[in-house]
Amino acid sequence: MTILVLTGVFFIQFIPIEQTEKNLSPKETTQKGGLIEEQVMQQVSAIEAKHRQWDATVWTDELSARNHEESVIQIWDRLIAGADPFELLSAMPVNQLQLGKAHSTENWESGIRYTHLAQGGPTWTKEQFSQALSGWKTEGWKLDQSEWRHRHFIPRSEGGARSIFWIS
Repeated sequence: MTILVLTGVFFIQFIPIEQTEKNLSPKETTQKGGLIEEQVMQQVSAIEAKHRQWDATVWTDELSARNHEESVIQIWDRLIAGADPFELLSAMPVNQLQLGKAHSTENWESGIRYTHLAQGGPTWTKEQFSQALSGWKTEGWKLDQSEWRHRHFIPRSEGGARSIFWIS
């Protein structure tokens, strides 16, 4: 039994390539590289045109949101890579930053304080945020970890598109 299997494997592996090409029917050889490829390319072009149409209509807001969030993703990636968070965040392209309103604070182990936040906190300009960052850096604060969420995108608003991110 073992000899038969090994012989079969040996025979299959050593069939010359020319022999398999000679076994093709005349119809298969004339279609290879000709009319079939042209028809396939036309179908691919039609599919691509349909996708471009969808991108310009159905998916336009989604694609715009993705483009707007890209700058924030790059900031987050640079933070993860070890960039100075105070310099990076003070250069962040924001018009305003709304903070959460502090409620209760819990003291956790290792000196960690967890503060529950709700809507309704102060809104800072870019300059106010940069000043706060400078003060926190002077006081010795550190940013060890952060979580960023693109929560809402407003594609057509007064003054252009707006993104709302939740950062914790």
